[in-house]
Amino acid sequence: MPGCYLPKQQVTAAKPPRELTPAFYGCYDWHSSVHGHWLLVRLAKLYPGSDFAASARAALLRQRALAYYAQDRNCPLACEPSGEDFLSPCLGEADFMRRILPPGEYSRWLGTFAVYLTTGAGHAH
Repeated sequence: MPGCYLPKQQVTAAKPPRELTPAFYGCYDWHSSVHGHWLLVRLAKLYPGSDFAASARAALLRQRALAYYAQDRNCPLACEPSGEDFLSPCLGEADFMRRILPPGEYSRWLGTFAVYLTTGAGHAH
């Protein structure tokens, strides 16, 4: 019986490799994954007009954006910009993610990142 030696939480939380570690999916090990990413970046840089370059850059950018920002929550926009800030880091991040995510996905992300936009919480009076 599959999973009979695993706790129930682990069995129900099990995901396929392409979801658990998408950067490694289809690779023999982490080194071949890193090599594949580096090769893709290098080829896109060497041949910027090639058929694959634009989609490769977009895929790599999206992957990095999600790794860096997808889990960000409750940006403290009420605290910025201060007298020392020229640009808002929260609004900059929100604008960047708007360019990366499809509209529905962006809307869901923004709803957790900038909760105050929908609830009014944290609004400075």
